[in-house]
Amino acid sequence: MTARVNGVRWAVSAATVVLSLAWSSTASATYCGATCYNHCPPAVVCSLPTTIQVPQIVTDYVTVCDTVFDCVPDVETRTTFRTILEHRQVPITRTVFDCSFEPRTFTKMVPHCEIVPKPVTKFNIRFEHDVVMKTCHRVEYRYETVPVTRTVFDKQLVTKVVTVNLPHKQMVQKPVTRTRFHRVCEIKRVVRHRPVTEYVPVTVTIPRKVVTMQPVTKTRYVKEFDTELVPVTRLRKVVDYVGGYEQQAVAVSDPNATCHGGLFSMFNACGLLNCCGSVPCQIVCQTVYVCKPIEHCCPETVMVPKTVCRLVPVPYTSVEPVCTIVPEPVTQMKPVTRLVPYECDVPVVKMVPENYTDIVTVCEVTMVPTQQVRCVPVCVPRQVTEMVTRKVPVHIPYTIPVPVVRKVCEPYTVVVPTKVVTCMPVTETRIVPVKTPRLIQDVVTKCVPVCVPETITVPVMRKVPRVVERQIPVTRCVMVTVPNPFCPTPQPQL
Repeated sequence: MTARVNGVRWAVSAATVVLSLAWSSTASATYCGATCYNHCPPAVVCSLPTTIQVPQIVTDYVTVCDTVFDCVPDVETRTTFRTILEHRQVPITRTVFDCSFEPRTFTKMVPHCEIVPKPVTKFNIRFEHDVVMKTCHRVEYRYETVPVTRTVFDKQLVTKVVTVNLPHKQMVQKPVTRTRFHRVCEIKRVVRHRPVTEYVPVTVTIPRKVVTMQPVTKTRYVKEFDTELVPVTRLRKVVDYVGGYEQQAVAVSDPNATCHGGLFSMFNACGLLNCCGSVPCQIVCQTVYVCKPIEHCCPETVMVPKTVCRLVPVPYTSVEPVCTIVPEPVTQMKPVTRLVPYECDVPVVKMVPENYTDIVTVCEVTMVPTQQVRCVPVCVPRQVTEMVTRKVPVHIPYTIPVPVVRKVCEPYTVVVPTKVVTCMPVTETRIVPVKTPRLIQDVVTKCVPVCVPETITVPVMRKVPRVVERQIPVTRCVMVTVPNPFCPTPQPQL
């Protein structure tokens, strides 16, 4: 493939040189062929060859094999572990601490104060008076005469016909319906209730508190530490490599290749540049097998020892006072109030409505349109130019002395007594309780986890490689012999 591309590049470079020579000698060839037929001998008619080599692009198809992985269902046998709890007699060792008192020596730091002279830097502040020149500006006004154009409105009276609505009053008699109320008193029989109180004997249960001493069974819990195997599932990373074929452009240095700068020498068959900087090179399209890693996680179960703290119940009996509530019946007189109905006469006042009609004189106002002739003032604008004298401000700078007060700081050193605290070690002896550990052997019944292996069948997907052939188009350049268009056909002499 590399040799073929080198041959194509050489042929394209040669064809480019021939074409450039043919273009450069077009004028001389035309003169020699068109003008010198009658004066020059036949051997000197045209110095160019009658045929030239022209590059032609030819596309071929190459068979490439790719590896494709198909997923096929399969069955896999795996061994798993099932945890079963069994009761076993396990010897355990407990640590019991015996308390005793021993003298110990302790060292503590006691603060000690000392007065030490310490130099302190202070500043004496004084003020100095100085004079600084300051530039100020004063405003002076001068008068200028400027033409000013303004608009003046002249009022003129214009006669217009205006329609005006004038009010017209008229007295009209209209009937009006009104309502008036009369007070009417009636006697009505009403049932009312009055309260009556009676005393009724009622038996009430009153709780009475009775305290007795009774034995009570209680339970206290003692901590017990055991070590157990706990299954822990972790994810383990597994890397699988999957590969395939890809087309890649590779730059290959060629010391024999030269860059002519022509149209056909700039690009190769893959459509890429041939010259890489100052070193002549060529770009070759290659089919490369690329392998890529793919990560996935697989679960993995591991038995990990774990310390478990359990509370063991220990029963004990104690005598405690028990409070009991005993109900005691008591007879009491309870007042009961009930309502006794009775009838009575009550005067009731009612308002009875009565409608009547009155004739009322009403003034009605009607708007009547009327045509009137009026003189309306109209403003007519006109431009007037006047010479106006105006006052213009001018800023003139001037310098004045300004008194300034400056602050000057002069440092000086003063010795000041300073209190310094120092910690000094002091040793003292104390009686301290000391715990001495002691081991005790016991036999305890525990639930121990036991891992039992089991074989199970798991459906899995397996990757089966398969080779697939495909056609890839490969473009190459072929040199074809054609007649030279710049060399004219020789004509017979007359």
